[in-house]
Formats: sequence, C-alpha cells, structure tokens
Amino acid sequence: MNKILVAYDGSEDSKKALDQAVELAKCTTSSMVILTVVPSATGMFAFDDLLVPGTFKSRALKMVQEAAKHTQGVSTTGITREGDIADEILRASEELGCDLVVIGRRGLGKVERFLLGSVAEKVIKHSSKPVLMVR
Repeated sequence: MNKILVAYDGSEDSKKALDQAVELAKCTTSSMVILTVVPSATGMFAFDDLLVPGTFKSRALKMVQEAAKHTQGVSTTGITREGDIADEILRASEELGCDLVVIGRRGLGKVERFLLGSVAEKVIKHSSKPVLMVR
C-alpha cells in the first residue's frame, strides 16, 4: 500500500477515520491524502451553520490544514474539492492512485443521518478501491 485517501469533514467519525488512517500509514509506510469536499450549491443545505457560500472553501481549507497537523510524521497532502461528496471521494481516489479509502460512518450533514443513501454507503458500493469505514 502506497497511498491512503481519508475523507474528512471534521465530524467525530471522520476524526476517528483520520486516526485509523494515520496508524495504517505508519504500519505500511504509506503517504496520506486528506480530502475535504465542499458540497455543490444544491448540497449546501447540509451545512446549515455556514450561511455565506464564500466561507465554505476557506473553512474546508482550514479543516484540511488542521487535520494534517495530526498526522504525526506521516507524509500528508491535503486537498479540497467541490461537488457531490461521494462522487468527489471516488474520483479523487482514482485520479490520485490511492490504494485505500478511509471514511467515517457518518458525516456532519443532518439530513444524511436519515437517508439510507449516505456518503459512506455510496463510496463503499461504487469504489474500485478497498474502503475502510470507521465508526
């Protein structure tokens, strides 16, 4: 294993996923990519604590930078993307040549908690890479 992609949104489950990915990276001497996806305009309702669309990108960048500080010496790259969260995780894992996707069971979206078609489920169903779901 050379590269691990971690989907990160600042939720408790994504923090646990990050911790697990760091441990895996240490054991396998893998590098890590921390990915935060800013939802497209149609998905912004899930982030009801942010009212100004321009703040989405800056918050995502800060989130990735903060997460990268906790990777304890693992070679880490942080990236942000905009779009459908699951689609962007899947696309990034392919484009970046990741060997594993690590994702938390639940994200920050309140609506997502009530829908069976969650981000984690979609990533698990459609990924060509192994996916580790952490809860």
